[in-house]
Amino acid sequence: MDLKSLQVLCAIADLGSVSKAAEHVGISQPAASRHLASLETEMGESLVYRGKRPIQLTQFGSAVAKRAAPLVRDLLELSPNDPGLVEESTVTIAATHDFTVHVLPYLVQAAGIQHPNIPLDLLAGTKPAVLHMVESGEADFGLVARGGIPRTFSFDPLFTSHTALVTPLGHPLSEDDDITLEKIAEWPFVSWRRGFQTERDSLDRYRRERIRFKSVLTLDSVTSVKTYVALGLGISIGPRYTIDPWDESRLNIVSLEGTLPGREFGIVTLRGKPLWKSGKLLTRMLHSEVSSPEFLAHFPFGL
Repeated sequence: MDLKSLQVLCAIADLGSVSKAAEHVGISQPAASRHLASLETEMGESLVYRGKRPIQLTQFGSAVAKRAAPLVRDLLELSPNDPGLVEESTVTIAATHDFTVHVLPYLVQAAGIQHPNIPLDLLAGTKPAVLHMVESGEADFGLVARGGIPRTFSFDPLFTSHTALVTPLGHPLSEDDDITLEKIAEWPFVSWRRGFQTERDSLDRYRRERIRFKSVLTLDSVTSVKTYVALGLGISIGPRYTIDPWDESRLNIVSLEGTLPGREFGIVTLRGKPLWKSGKLLTRMLHSEVSSPEFLAHFPFGL
């Protein structure tokens, strides 16, 4: 049983509408409905009468809302800046799969040094999944690329990542000083599974340029892509931050800055929902850390 679900129930009791309750709590109507359904499942009883307008709570639902209201009010009145709460509140961060593997470990390492008393919970998923986790309250904030983010979210930019071409060692493109999309499209291409932001952006750019490429493999992670490319099964493109220091011994890496646009990555939060102090401390640290020499040293080919 979580605070958000109880807050939704109490708001429905006061306002007589799921949509108004969602607006009051600061979430979408579908998210409010999910919270209500989850609370009903957990309690094993219906809390509202379906099909009645305005919506009405059942006798059991009214009793729960009446008892929960003082608790919800007291918890919401707690100051997010109360220093005594920092060490007690876990911060949940959701990030896309590639970001979780290649960037987040170094940020978590820095957080452990600078804020050792703040517990962290890390979640990974596709970009839509990350946004859903933030919207539902499962995550305090997300780390995603800009673009396609609904207006219900706020986006706070962290850094811009440029694109790199990866080829097997000795590949002709690695010696080309004038790489174009047309030249890349002449070679067998290893792509990421649909649903991963980088793979979709690459395909969209090719379509806009009316270029057809020779897709030979579709894999579910950039790590897998690099392994297959190193074996000579094709070439690929992806964010430069996914290039690890040891990749240079098995791959040729060519920056496509100027050929393909970079993508801005940042912190996404639910608009109108403030972070607690622990979350604010971490997001502030992220901004300072991504420009520090210690962090940038992990990315020999740049972000």
